Amino acid sequence: MKKTILATAVLAAAMTAHADVTLFGNVEQRLESTNSAWNVNGDDNYFGVKAVEDLGNGASAFAVLSMDLGTETGSTATARDQYVGLSMSGVTVQAGRFKNLEKSQVSDTVDAFHGTSFTSDNADRVDSAVAVMGEVGVVRVAGAVIADNAGEDKMDAYEVAGGIDVGPAAVTAYYSKNKTTDAVTKAIAASGSVGEFNLGATAERSDAGVDTYTVVGSTSIGGNNTLTGGYETIENGVDTYVVEVAHNFSKNVAAYVNYSDNDADGADSTTMVGLNMAF
Repeated sequence: MKKTILATAVLAAAMTAHADVTLFGNVEQRLESTNSAWNVNGDDNYFGVKAVEDLGNGASAFAVLSMDLGTETGSTATARDQYVGLSMSGVTVQAGRFKNLEKSQVSDTVDAFHGTSFTSDNADRVDSAVAVMGEVGVVRVAGAVIADNAGEDKMDAYEVAGGIDVGPAAVTAYYSKNKTTDAVTKAIAASGSVGEFNLGATAERSDAGVDTYTVVGSTSIGGNNTLTGGYETIENGVDTYVVEVAHNFSKNVAAYVNYSDNDADGADSTTMVGLNMAF
């Protein structure tokens, strides 16, 4: 891992001579209690660099390299994002490894907790992908092709998304098809805010016709505290509940208590007490 970190640092230094470079990351550690058994864990630790260069006439180039750092498996470092792209005339094209459209435009709507959180079934980071995203007024459109399976010499999957942003409200529709298995996923996400209250919701239908509904709401309490609650139900499956209270020392530093449970047979509730710092 030391060589990997050194290589990233050298790359960041080299980029600085030609573009605006930002170092970013996140460090989290928490105590977890499940069925009275305690553990120290942290699964949201990463760092990376982002470079942006102004090409003139409203165009810019950008690149991102980042790595996940495992805390439960020794000093393991794995790829997080690795992509390069261009933005011009309201259109962005990027290629490499990054969040698929379901993760960035659907799942992130309800992934609102520091601790146990919600995510849609097919949200992921994908390799060997090309995405095109654009905006026309309040309308957003995006499409991506993915070829991340080893040994494949053709497109493995494609996805499209479209949405509308009106003030503090947003609605997004999503469709994807796996060309190898012919599996189809459909989803809708919606979010909005009224004063200090924020709400996000998703509905996803799998290729097997199973519907999953998720809703998350959060509100500010006393200025520096945030209360967040969420509920997810899977058709003929499990219902999950998450509640979290966070104290925000600043925009980047928060301590939190997270409680989650579900109605699966034999399932135990989990309580987390953690500290998170982003930079």
